[in-house]
Amino acid sequence: MTEWLDDEGNPLAAIPPIGLRRGSSGRYDGQYRPEFSRVHLDEDLLWIAPLPVRYVLAVVGRRWSGKGAVVNYLQEKRGFAAHNLQRTVRQEAERRGLDPSSRAVRQQIGDVLRAEHLPHDHSDDQSRAGDGGYLARQALRRIRTRYARQGRDLEPPRRIVVGGFSHPDELEVFGALPDFHVLRVRCEDDARRDRAVEGGLLQRDFEAYKKFEFPGTQDLDADTTNDIFGLVDGFDADGKSAAPWAADCAQSTNGLMDLAETWAADQPGKPADLDASNRVFDIDSGNWTLAAVYDRVDAIAGLLDQRYLLRRP
Repeated sequence: MTEWLDDEGNPLAAIPPIGLRRGSSGRYDGQYRPEFSRVHLDEDLLWIAPLPVRYVLAVVGRRWSGKGAVVNYLQEKRGFAAHNLQRTVRQEAERRGLDPSSRAVRQQIGDVLRAEHLPHDHSDDQSRAGDGGYLARQALRRIRTRYARQGRDLEPPRRIVVGGFSHPDELEVFGALPDFHVLRVRCEDDARRDRAVEGGLLQRDFEAYKKFEFPGTQDLDADTTNDIFGLVDGFDADGKSAAPWAADCAQSTNGLMDLAETWAADQPGKPADLDASNRVFDIDSGNWTLAAVYDRVDAIAGLLDQRYLLRRP
């Protein structure tokens, strides 16, 4: 009879021929107990199994465009489960003893995390440094773990909304999902600036960048509103100016919005249309009232709810 050994070389109980059963348990004598199985702990399987949700929405846009209001509305009024790529960034900031509420801190930590991790395909190409999609992969792993490990008798939230995108590679990671759509929140620069000024957000972020000596912040006076807006918005749009060491892994809202525009141009319908086949839907938060924005969100969510009505994982 074959002698079986465990990982440390110790002999395990011999397994007798099939057909010899013990009592009423139905288990063969010598059969491994259920806890020997570790399949449920293999996180690689999470990437093979389909994501057990109806569909996923990504909310993207420029700073102060109203992205947060859209995510909050979907979560609070439409019952979506909300996830954010910045969770990993905030946790890392706290681990380093830094203020996670500081925009400057989060931008630097995000750039560091993307730049310091290997490309996800472990390419030997030394010209490719870092992983621009790292934060998205971490968020998607949390989502998969959260829902893939729930029992079948539990009913997990079937619709996911994700925010906190700041790099095009992050959107590409989620773009590989089959049931994925983008809400592109658009807003004119003047409207974004006015919101930032009225809410005190512009001055707060400027002081945070100035504290960490982001380029150009020492040369501006606090009362030059337009110049401050241009500088702070520029850090968000193209982070290479603030973190040249991060290269292509630096924050880039420009790249993020360019990718969304490419997807919008490739789809059959226009982003402004209520077409269930659209991958990208537009929401104009600058020229619409807040009620009109929410009506648009309701219409898009209702449309997609109908499209994925019969889909069950």
